[in-house]
Amino acid sequence: MEDLDFDDLANTEARQQLQGNWQGYKVENFDEYLAKTGLNFVVRKAVQLLNLWVGIEIGQEISVRFCIGPVDLTHSGPAGVAFRGQDPDGNDSNITFSWDGDTLIRTIEPDDGIGSVARFSIDGDGELHAHEELLNGEDPKPSHVWHCKKE
Repeated sequence: MEDLDFDDLANTEARQQLQGNWQGYKVENFDEYLAKTGLNFVVRKAVQLLNLWVGIEIGQEISVRFCIGPVDLTHSGPAGVAFRGQDPDGNDSNITFSWDGDTLIRTIEPDDGIGSVARFSIDGDGELHAHEELLNGEDPKPSHVWHCKKE
């Protein structure tokens, strides 16, 4: 990960392409991922029927809004600095945004529960890929990938 200069934060075309509202249309490995979070079979199947929506804004602060069914969660803060927020289960957490090249990374470290790392990037077709891994100590890390089209 790189050192951040806020004046250059959103200057790359690829980073600017991340901004906007995105609608999920396909997800890979979601059932396996949800099972590792401890959700039972019935709840996992219900969650898989819900639509995903992601909103991303990049400026002096980064804001990522994540909506899936009844979960509507926004994290906003400067890159490279941990701030307090909640994870999707409502646990108080440290949240950090960072960059790896043109990939936006959001790390959630809850006070109680399992953390996660999400990587947001644009593919060659201009679609958003949201790749999320659990930080539960397993290797390989349980993960899933949402494929999203810009609204």
